[in-house]
Amino acid sequence: MTKNEIIALTLREIGLPRLPKHQVPFSDEPDYEELVISELQSVLPDTDIKACKEFAYLTVTCCEICHECYPHYDMNLLELPSGETAWVCCSVKHALAEQSATHRTSERTNQ
Repeated sequence: MTKNEIIALTLREIGLPRLPKHQVPFSDEPDYEELVISELQSVLPDTDIKACKEFAYLTVTCCEICHECYPHYDMNLLELPSGETAWVCCSVKHALAEQSATHRTSERTNQ
């Protein structure tokens, strides 16, 4: 996925925009949608990014809190052993860490 695809997916997952289009914001402060977009623009790289759905083989349930509450703060940007980048929730992050640890252990026992 691209940075812009991740941002669009994130906005859909958290249900933005939250204000009806005809409703005027309460202040001149950036609204939540602008905040989320700004944070993700600054964090996500301009390279191809793997998302949680690409790790379905791990058979874990994604964390709703990471995806739907404050994804711009709770999701994890990881560099995978393959050199690829991933934007994943805590459930997928832990499953990837367990997979990596299991892989390292099996490598040591096979030597």
